Amino acid sequence: MSSNEKSIINFQKVQADFAARCEQLNLLLEEWIDDIRSMDIVTATAKDLRVQIDPTNADLLKGLPAEVQIKARTTIQLDGDLIVLLPTKEGTENTTQIDNDILQIHKENVDFALKNLSNNMKIITDGIIQALALAKEYGLTGISSKI
Repeated sequence: MSSNEKSIINFQKVQADFAARCEQLNLLLEEWIDDIRSMDIVTATAKDLRVQIDPTNADLLKGLPAEVQIKARTTIQLDGDLIVLLPTKEGTENTTQIDNDILQIHKENVDFALKNLSNNMKIITDGIIQALALAKEYGLTGISSKI
């Protein structure tokens, strides 16, 4: 086998490997997009801080044990919809007031979650851009349709 034939075979292997990795990336992107379509940020209390919460549960709220009490909740949807449940406390003369102490903690949680989301989006988009650039550089046609 000539060195030219070996180069062609190696290139075909690289091309197939790259296509397989693009397909894996596509599956991960689909899963990630499904996961971020709606993001719940929950601020809760529990008497026992060792309470077990399953973060892999698709609906985190359904997976919360009974001893966990949700104090504030924000739902951010990918299309821009926003649902906010504010924390309240008993005020004077049987009135209900916003609990600003819990609200401040919840706001910090929401800010942190949005920062994480932004960082993850940058990582994902940078990865896609690099994959497309490599596909173009190596003349791997049809790869961009898989991403």
